[in-house]
Amino acid sequence: MKLIGKNICTSYGSTEILHHLNFSIELGQSVCILGNNGCGKTTLLKTICGVLPHEGDLFFDDRSVSHWSRRQYAKYFAMLPQFSRSYFDYTVEQTVRMGRYVHDMSDTGIVAEVMAKTGIEDLKHRTLNTLSGGQLQRVLLARTLAQEAPILLLDEPMNHLDLKMRSEWLDLLQEWMQGKEEINGRIIPHTLIAVFHDLEAPLTIGDDFLFLKDGCLLAHMAKEQLPETIWSSALGIDIRQYAKQQQQLWEDLYD
Repeated sequence: MKLIGKNICTSYGSTEILHHLNFSIELGQSVCILGNNGCGKTTLLKTICGVLPHEGDLFFDDRSVSHWSRRQYAKYFAMLPQFSRSYFDYTVEQTVRMGRYVHDMSDTGIVAEVMAKTGIEDLKHRTLNTLSGGQLQRVLLARTLAQEAPILLLDEPMNHLDLKMRSEWLDLLQEWMQGKEEINGRIIPHTLIAVFHDLEAPLTIGDDFLFLKDGCLLAHMAKEQLPETIWSSALGIDIRQYAKQQQQLWEDLYD
């Protein structure tokens, strides 16, 4: 099974952000989208999950999704957007339960399960406007997982997380990747498509890397095939020098 984009162009008003993207994602893979600010990473995620209208076509298992309803999209795609502060007075448990809107919302089993996995059981009666940024990010991930969609789209999911929680999230995502969902009698492997700015997370969990530059697809390849030059082309940095500088900071502190 594959998720295929053909000649994808996405615009905001008269400004085209994504320019004729062509890609093929094997389901069951963890795909990391990288690139500098403003290159179109978030726009690509929103295009894939049907939030933004686009030219070109997107195919799921050889079927065009161009005319899918929001409910059809929600069965297959779940998206965790970039963090934004919410002041609604929903409780944590109510918020997580919203992820069940395409299922039986009275089913408390999956809600309790994802709250346990994300470590927010003790927050269940708190309202969103009383949470820290890191706590709210965990609640929103739990809501996304409660949707039980096989394709998970994450937009900078490590925002506002401390070091311990970042490590726990990576473990959680790696565990989630081992699962699958049954939809209409078909078994669909879990697939992760995520935008990152840091390098630790994608290097830890990424199978494939998709690099964007100025709204164009610069490269899409497996992690083990990445040439060292791709980092400077996509991110404008000498990746080897960057790694040496990070190591030197720790050596200067403790050696």
